[in-house]
Amino acid sequence: MAYMTVVERSAVRFHLTRSPSYRSWLVLVGLTAFGNYVAATSTDSSFVWRLLCAAAGFGLGYVCMDKWEECILDKAEGKVSLNEQSLVDRFILNHRKTIVSQLDEIIGVTVAKEIVRYAGTGYQVVLQFDSGYSLAITSCCSYARSPCEHEEMARQISIFLDLEKNINGADAKGDKQD
Repeated sequence: MAYMTVVERSAVRFHLTRSPSYRSWLVLVGLTAFGNYVAATSTDSSFVWRLLCAAAGFGLGYVCMDKWEECILDKAEGKVSLNEQSLVDRFILNHRKTIVSQLDEIIGVTVAKEIVRYAGTGYQVVLQFDSGYSLAITSCCSYARSPCEHEEMARQISIFLDLEKNINGADAKGDKQD
């Protein structure tokens, strides 16, 4: 799947990752090259102006770059861990932004739809918790014509967490009490 790649799927662990797409790398290289081109062709410009043009090209490319993201659902530890790294975090600072929550607090997995003006419709897989908050497994939505791929990922996560059994079991218990 292009949305998220399954790294490991076992009875106790479900590990998903997402890396920057080739488009992100092309935008970074293209804008950096454009900044260097503007710096090289500037006539009667100071060294500082040329350095600023080259840095601005790289900076714009960096801002447009996707992040490395992973979602680890671990039944052995009873935790869900969402990790995120940018280009600088990954290769220079060796830093990772991590969100950890309890696995047994997840009550549902859905696909959220986001309409972005002039860009189209984006989708995200969202974990819903019993305390009322929702948490997307990726920081940014991905654009697609249909949410089929996202729905399949949500279905796989639901199956891993046995959410259908919990819902059906709760309905069955509720029917017996009436």
